[in-house]
Amino acid sequence: MDSQIVTVDQFAEAMASIQEAIASLGRRIDGQQAQQVPPPVGAQYDPTVPPPPPPSQSAPQAMPFTLHSQTGVAPPPITVPTPTSEDPHARMDRLEQGLRQLRASDRATTWEGFDGVSVASLPAKFRMPDIERYTGIGCPRLHLRLYSTMMRAHGLDKPQMITLFPLSLSGAAQRWFASLEASRRRTWDDLAQEFLRQFSFNTVVDVSRRELEALKQRLDESVSSFISR
Repeated sequence: MDSQIVTVDQFAEAMASIQEAIASLGRRIDGQQAQQVPPPVGAQYDPTVPPPPPPSQSAPQAMPFTLHSQTGVAPPPITVPTPTSEDPHARMDRLEQGLRQLRASDRATTWEGFDGVSVASLPAKFRMPDIERYTGIGCPRLHLRLYSTMMRAHGLDKPQMITLFPLSLSGAAQRWFASLEASRRRTWDDLAQEFLRQFSFNTVVDVSRRELEALKQRLDESVSSFISR
């Protein structure tokens, strides 16, 4: 934008200089024509009377102009969208706060879900069982079995199990749940599949020593296939 302003100013100065030169040349021509006009016949010349001044010639007025090539067009304003999704840490804090209120209440409690998850009502005098929280390390199948067994023993159904499931997680596993889309955890089966898919690399595989000793690479088998078998 600075380079554009300098260019327009320089062009205006050049136009003013040209107009001034044209006006000066016009005045000079008018003066010469006035000197060359002879006095009328019979007119008496009085040297004491000064000659009339040459007719004034107004300088041409500069016409306003617009340099279309130098016209700056302001870019449209950039609108930053306001995030509408709740922060994962805020979700977990809200769940933890609800759990503390739940422990202090002896009445039936309605636990409101978030992100489209249906509302789950918890039974009266319900207390969250003491379950070891899953951090992302260990077998996810074992955690699902333990959690499902404990929740069913307390009389909870699948929607209630979905609502309280993040309270059985910690660390990376809890952050994963907070970032999981609501459409992928609407049912308990959907949530279990997503959980196993995310942490399946930690699945415990029981292999005996005899099976390891009998495991051999086939002649037509690549090393990568042998390792992954």
